Amino acid sequence: MISFIAGGGAAEIGASFYVLRLGDTFIGVDCGFRPTAANHNPWDVEKIMPNFDVCPKLDYLFLTHGHLDHVGAAPCLLERFKNLRIFTTEPTKFIALAQWHETLKIAERDKTPPPFSGDSVHSIASKIRVLEVNSEKNFGEFSVTAIPAGHILGAVSLLFNYKGKRIFFSGDISFQDQELIKGAKHDFQVDYLISEATYAGKSRRDRREERDRFLGDVRQIINNRGRVLIPSFSIGRAQEIFEMLRKSDIAELAPIYIDGAARSMTDIHQVFLPHKINRHVNKHYVENVAHRLKIFEQKPCVVIASSGMLSGGASVGYARNWLGQEENAILFPGYIDPFSPGYAVLTTDHGDSVALPEKNRTIRAYIKRCRTDQYHLSAHADQSELLMMRETLNPQFTILVHGEPEDMEKMIAENALGSIFTPKNGEEIVLE
Repeated sequence: MISFIAGGGAAEIGASFYVLRLGDTFIGVDCGFRPTAANHNPWDVEKIMPNFDVCPKLDYLFLTHGHLDHVGAAPCLLERFKNLRIFTTEPTKFIALAQWHETLKIAERDKTPPPFSGDSVHSIASKIRVLEVNSEKNFGEFSVTAIPAGHILGAVSLLFNYKGKRIFFSGDISFQDQELIKGAKHDFQVDYLISEATYAGKSRRDRREERDRFLGDVRQIINNRGRVLIPSFSIGRAQEIFEMLRKSDIAELAPIYIDGAARSMTDIHQVFLPHKINRHVNKHYVENVAHRLKIFEQKPCVVIASSGMLSGGASVGYARNWLGQEENAILFPGYIDPFSPGYAVLTTDHGDSVALPEKNRTIRAYIKRCRTDQYHLSAHADQSELLMMRETLNPQFTILVHGEPEDMEKMIAENALGSIFTPKNGEEIVLE
């Protein structure tokens, strides 16, 4: 028997937790938080967690990459399934550990109950085993090959082989080369494809054109002695944006700062990509609160700070201080959840008020007068690339996950696709 069921991350983006059944073996792929719920109450466990009850047991867990919506809840899963065997790439292990420790730190700072304990983090750290990339690992009845996914540092797709059947989990995937990470490449075929669908309903602008538009807008704000806030995911996006700016003339026009959790994640990138990340990058770190307060008043300048959707972290403080001044800009380099504070900032009209979270988790309104814009520099495949992947892999059946239902249905309808499933969470699909 081969079957698939999602405890989270089907017909939604977030709380990714997929269970592949191969005979009597149950395999989990990813186990993350639901970021939309976290915008309202960071550790409301019932809302942010995937549903672990979709599987009676779990033998293995494979983590495709280190973003919180894919790894955040893994320590909780280990509390449920004590004998779980866990595998991921070495960079993702480091990133995930940093994410879990940051989760505990935020909960302690905000005086809220954490979703898991420090003991759980210690336990999962001792259990993670490293998957070598592009090398088939045998587990008896099945094998798995981790294939670079082009999304962020350490991100992989997973190719399972079970009794001659090949099942491919794309994970979050990108086919375009970035500043630091090469795009994914495939030269094989599979029987079943489980594909992400973040941009299933969209076609992105050419990445080089979007990059030039972004740099041109940053340059314009700086030349007018304004301040630029770039809210970024701490993993991948922050480092890509920093290198993009550093290689341009903007580094000569204004100081560039990195703040929030993006600093520790940049340290990890420097360990694994020493020839790609500038070795003096730590000179760009915001050192402490006093340093941050000085930067609030400095102009011109550019700040790359997490979180990417203004749901918390250092970026919110800059947004509060710079939102009301016309010479400033808040520029979003990628995906923004429609229910996030960042989306509200982006879509609020000039002169209207917009709500931002405070440190004590209350909400306060601010008047928006600065410029805002969004750039499609996200490391996800768009509709044409997802279709290209499907054509190359040539599966009998495709399952779409990690996307909005309307986007997935749009892709299916516009391209007259057959043999394709868009399950809801908890809906089992028996493949054979």
